[in-house]
Amino acid sequence: MAAFSSRLADHAIAIGKEIEHPFSQSIAFMWATLAACSARDYARARERAEMLLQIADRHSFPAYMGVALVACGACRTLAGETEFGLKLIGEGLGRQRQNGLVGWLGFTLVTAATAHIQCGNLGHVLELLTEAMAHAEKSSAKVLLPEVERLHAEVLLLTGQIDAAQAMLRVEAAAAHARQQGARALEWRAAMALARLYSGAGRHDEARELLRRNYAAFTEGFTSPDLVEGKRLLDAMN
Repeated sequence: MAAFSSRLADHAIAIGKEIEHPFSQSIAFMWATLAACSARDYARARERAEMLLQIADRHSFPAYMGVALVACGACRTLAGETEFGLKLIGEGLGRQRQNGLVGWLGFTLVTAATAHIQCGNLGHVLELLTEAMAHAEKSSAKVLLPEVERLHAEVLLLTGQIDAAQAMLRVEAAAAHARQQGARALEWRAAMALARLYSGAGRHDEARELLRRNYAAFTEGFTSPDLVEGKRLLDAMN
């Protein structure tokens, strides 16, 4: 699914360039950035986000600046450019909250949270995810809600605010929400998180069967970071 989305985004970029329409190019690069971030292809995401940033700056499209800055900052942070990356994220979130595309705030918040998790800023991560959940409820933009719920449960567990049993319930709910939306990639991430929790609780057979069943549902994308990680986890449990 992520590969298909990336191909569509690349096709949209090509059309935008062909018709020389900056606004269409901005939309295409924004979708391409989202697709790449969702697939954890951060090198491609950074390239697309930097192109979006250039177009938005050149043609004075402030609504797209926040998305581009957060994505650029997250990619830089995840690549080890921590200080500059977090600075870009902060600036981008500020712009997004003030005059950005409201429907995309959930994406920028989740992207920012992912970068802050790597840096160990877990208190700030919880603030971002709480804001993302409130935004989803207020705006009905709930496509990323399963991802927010999963991350929120994992960070609450890491910070000792819930126990493993509570985390399982929360991640199971996130997986159910992803399934209802047909968001297979998000359901797979929740399945990996659940498998680790089950295994940690001694429920090894359940963990293995959960991974096996969900992995078998995929027909493409086996070289993607999520499926490579999940296959490695499944092999370790066999």
